[in-house]
Amino acid sequence: MRLPRFLLARVKPKASDVLTCYLQQRDLPPWTSYFVKYHSVKNDQFGLSHFNWRVNGQNYHVLRTGCFPFIKYHCTKRAYQDLYFENRIYTVIKIINLEAQWLKPLTPGTTMCRRIEIGFQASVVKAGNPWDDLPHSREAKHGVTRFPTLTYGITAHMLIKHTETVITPQGNVTLHFLYREDRGALH
Repeated sequence: MRLPRFLLARVKPKASDVLTCYLQQRDLPPWTSYFVKYHSVKNDQFGLSHFNWRVNGQNYHVLRTGCFPFIKYHCTKRAYQDLYFENRIYTVIKIINLEAQWLKPLTPGTTMCRRIEIGFQASVVKAGNPWDDLPHSREAKHGVTRFPTLTYGITAHMLIKHTETVITPQGNVTLHFLYREDRGALH
C-alpha cells in the first residue's frame, strides 16, 4: 500500500544548509538574491536579519527577511564586519513595522488603543485615530500596507521569472528568482 504524499514525513534541509549549498553550487558568486519557500526549509536562521556567513573561506554579508510565503536572501561577498548593530536595527524596524500593522484600530470609533513608540514605551492615547499623524496612515486606511511582508511575498510571487534547484544532503530545494542572474556579474 502506498501512503499519500502529505502523510510522508519529509526531512527538510535547514535554511542555512540551502544557503551554503547554493553558494557552493554557484562557485561562490560575488552576489546573489533569491527567495525560498518557508515550507521547503527548516527555518534555523529565525531572528537573523543582517549577518556574516562563511563558505569555503569566503565571507558573505547576508540580508534576510520574511515575505510570506517566502524567505528572501540577498548575499554579497564582502570582508568580515561586525554586523551585530545592523542586525539589531533591522530587527527593531521589522518589529516596529509588524507592531504598527497589528496595533492599528480595526473599527471606526475605537476610543483607546496601545501604541508602540520608537523607544518601545507603550502609551494610552485619547479618542480618535492615533495613526492619523503617521506618514503611512493614508495607505493604511486603504489596506495597502496592512500586512507588508505578505504584500511583499505576493508581489514577489507575481514577479518571479526563474527557478533553480539546490542539491542538499537532505534533498533538493527550489529557489526562486526575479530574473535569471548573470553568472559572475559584479552587480
